[in-house]
Amino acid sequence: MPFYPSKRTLNSSSSQVDPFAQLPTEILQMILEYNQDVKLPTAPISRSLLPFQRIAHFSTCVVTSVGAFLRVENLVHSDKALADSIKIFNFRLGNSLASIPLAKLSSFLSTLTHLESLTLLDFGPNSSPFLPQSNLIHSLSFYGVIRAPHLKHLSFRIPSDWPHPFDPRRYQFLDRFPSLVSLEIIFDHADLRPKIASSGPSCLSRITSLSILGGNKTMSTAIADFVKLFPNLDSFEARKTCRYDDTDFEELVPLLPDTLKSLAIEPSPFRRDMIPFDTEFPRFQALETLTLGSRTFSQNVLTQLKQLPLLRTLTFEHEAYPPLKDLSTRNALPPSLKKIEMNQIRSGKIGSRIKDPFAPLPPNVPLGKLGPGWVLPDLGYLKRLFTLDSLRETVETLRGFGIVVEGSAVEAMRVDEEGLIEIKHVETVLAIGCGDFVGLKKKYGEEWTKAAKEERRSRKKAQDLVKKERAEARSAGIGKKGGGNAKKKGGGKKRK
Repeated sequence: MPFYPSKRTLNSSSSQVDPFAQLPTEILQMILEYNQDVKLPTAPISRSLLPFQRIAHFSTCVVTSVGAFLRVENLVHSDKALADSIKIFNFRLGNSLASIPLAKLSSFLSTLTHLESLTLLDFGPNSSPFLPQSNLIHSLSFYGVIRAPHLKHLSFRIPSDWPHPFDPRRYQFLDRFPSLVSLEIIFDHADLRPKIASSGPSCLSRITSLSILGGNKTMSTAIADFVKLFPNLDSFEARKTCRYDDTDFEELVPLLPDTLKSLAIEPSPFRRDMIPFDTEFPRFQALETLTLGSRTFSQNVLTQLKQLPLLRTLTFEHEAYPPLKDLSTRNALPPSLKKIEMNQIRSGKIGSRIKDPFAPLPPNVPLGKLGPGWVLPDLGYLKRLFTLDSLRETVETLRGFGIVVEGSAVEAMRVDEEGLIEIKHVETVLAIGCGDFVGLKKKYGEEWTKAAKEERRSRKKAQDLVKKERAEARSAGIGKKGGGNAKKKGGGKKRK
């Protein structure tokens, strides 16, 4: 989130001193930026924080329906400051019979004068061929009212009426965005026909980062030729959608410029006919960041990567399994490597926990199961090529080399460990409750079972004491009641 310093200080209008009002504006901004992932309350913490809380809330807008767009549009038109606060606008329109007039969308975007990142994604024509296509990018290409001097990143889907998406003349409209340096293009047409000119508009020379998603088998050469239109390109990413996954990456990679500093190749993990092309990697001597997807490399990949002197960050995406044995040898790694991301499997999620393994089981926890919110990782993906224990050992070895190891697979290990601990606690609570410790001893050992039995005995002793006290209280109450009645009756007879 961007940071804009200011020297002014807010003044409180109420008689009661507002501590937030004494802080400089930039400090208030930093407070909300630091807590941007925390769900903010509906009402502001402080009157002084109201404008900053609202601005922080709208600095990134993600709109996924026509109705949501219309509501945001009304807010922006009624508040100029709010329009100026929007830095990131993601418009992801799903399958819908409703549509937005492109002139209306163009008019709205023209009010976002401080926009830095724009995403315009309607659903692909192949996913819903019977619904009308919005072709949202036409709000930029057909209308000349938008001037976004601060726009740095643009992401859009190729519209349905672009049969030749690699024709550079299609991208003339990008000249209106002088700060644009990053471009993401989504191809979701099965019948795209490659056609490309030898030169493109001058705006393409400003692009340093290009991402291409989707495509078909005939596009590999066209994509490579398209990349050549970006002379200052530092970063290139090619990722596949599941629907059309037949681009020949093994044909594309050898055609890419060897001056790239960042490269990401991620085919769909469902494709089985990929030919590894890791022998091409040593050609990219300037490479600093490399992301590899499923079946893009062989088991000799580290032999090739070791020849990259500047490689600092290496990422393995979904179902991309590196040879763990080689990763555990420092001399087998690239000399400048500082970070490895392991994203082979989804991480899962840690849910609610019981307070204490020796405390009573909360009412919202199912018997013998984890409580709400838990999503354990599916480690079946790992077991085919390496075990969780071997992954854990490799991570510890790499960290011993001073290499940062992160990613969803590493997080999955933590979630799995926490899940096993929680299951142990739940099973212990149940054993204490029912008095059956056979399974507990077999699974967790004598010492843990001994502690659980002791807890049950202490609970039973406490329960017995409570029962005894209640019984004595009831007996005492009955005795007093009976004595009173007898006395009253006897006294009456004496009076007669």
